[in-house]
Amino acid sequence: MKEKVKWSNFTEFIKKANLECKWVVLRNHEFLPDNFFGNDKDVDILCEDVNIFVNKLGLYKRSWGISSYESIISGQRVSFDVRFLGDNYYDKLWQYKMLYSSFINEYGVPVLDYENFFYSLLY
Repeated sequence: MKEKVKWSNFTEFIKKANLECKWVVLRNHEFLPDNFFGNDKDVDILCEDVNIFVNKLGLYKRSWGISSYESIISGQRVSFDVRFLGDNYYDKLWQYKMLYSSFINEYGVPVLDYENFFYSLLY
């Protein structure tokens, strides 16, 4: 069993993810990077390739759910719901549009553009 990657904080995790992967936070991005704990229970993301995302960031599969992973950030377990292109969570073409029309906000967090964010919540 490989040793778990431990991140000192969300900023470190997000910077590494931005360098290594194409990804976007689907919901509750307003709590990242400094206000996650106590405000949310998991991080919902969409990435281009789940294997690259999981391996580059050292996420570990949880025992339930096809998209359930976790990591250690700031000394605490953080759950991730990792969706990826073609997983049928959303339509694949819409996933592509969500991913490639996203932008990085002022805190360095990749987020959905306003239109896709609105419709993803309705969906």
